[in-house]
Amino acid sequence: MFARVYIRLAPDLRVVLTRAIGGQGGTMNAWRRATAVILLGVCALLLAAPAQGAALKPLALGYGATGWNNLPIWLAYDQGLYRKQGLDMRVVYVGPGIGPQALLSGDVPIMATGTQHFLRLFFGGTDVRIIFSLSKNMYASVIVDPAKVRAPQDLKGKRLGITRFGTVSHMSALYYLKRVGLQPGRDVALIQLGGFPEILAAMKAGAVESAMMIPPITFTARRLGLHELQDFGEFGLDFHQNTGAVLTSTLRAQEDLLLRFMRATVEATALMRRDREGAIRSLGRYTRTEDRTILEASVDYAARYIVDLPYTTLKGIQNVVEVLGVKAPPGTDLVRIIDNRFVEQVEREQRQTPR
Repeated sequence: MFARVYIRLAPDLRVVLTRAIGGQGGTMNAWRRATAVILLGVCALLLAAPAQGAALKPLALGYGATGWNNLPIWLAYDQGLYRKQGLDMRVVYVGPGIGPQALLSGDVPIMATGTQHFLRLFFGGTDVRIIFSLSKNMYASVIVDPAKVRAPQDLKGKRLGITRFGTVSHMSALYYLKRVGLQPGRDVALIQLGGFPEILAAMKAGAVESAMMIPPITFTARRLGLHELQDFGEFGLDFHQNTGAVLTSTLRAQEDLLLRFMRATVEATALMRRDREGAIRSLGRYTRTEDRTILEASVDYAARYIVDLPYTTLKGIQNVVEVLGVKAPPGTDLVRIIDNRFVEQVEREQRQTPR
């Protein structure tokens, strides 16, 4: 390592180090050896951290939900991994449903939210590209009152709580009922209840016998004695429920910054698996949750379903279109919305770096 550092030093500084090592005669006593090692160590630190000075480049990412699926992004920010890559990163909560407007306005060059929003932009003619997908599974669950529902067919004649018609919650319910051979409306009544806290309250009150939920509310439900009838992640369906996207103008103008972002995010994913306590702290901070049991379950869930390299697959996008009922214009080529260049580059760099 010291040899590489020495070569990168300015010529004048190399002269100083040469004299410290042994002067013209090349003699190297213990004091000079120690001096040289210390100087080289300091130089190595300085050369390794140019990104942490005044040359940080600004970049912003918006996210639409405070769920476990954004954990690598939060962890990368909290652990200084974006700064390590030379980025003055802003990570901004913009709220559900507002992501497309924030992206189009330029308020956030990168947006992480439900994939259906990017698909609708794309189908409407916007030049948007999905550049990462942190998970590739559906992360919804069917939660039931175990005293009334013990198997899928027990749902017949019962009520299934969802957030609103037309939402991911609604479309996930339709997908599940079709999968188990039940007809929405005829066999199972779908009840709109608002947010997930309202859904949980309705189940506790007996207003519905079953409901669609997502983590971390599913963990709370189980702790209250409710039963998870189906974890959608177990279907093994390639499904990019939430993704990160940019406009093509951003791709052209900020390609280098986007690659730096991807390096830090992938590094944070690996860190999430090694540093469980750090992941718990970050998740608690951004979700404003202090319940240790819920945080631990959420981090374990994230470690299970977040992928090491956030590739976006054509099948994962096609399944979103099919399951969520997003209407594509005839002849639409879904391959065009996918841009994996940054993930591919990070993977190449990983292969070239000795472990």
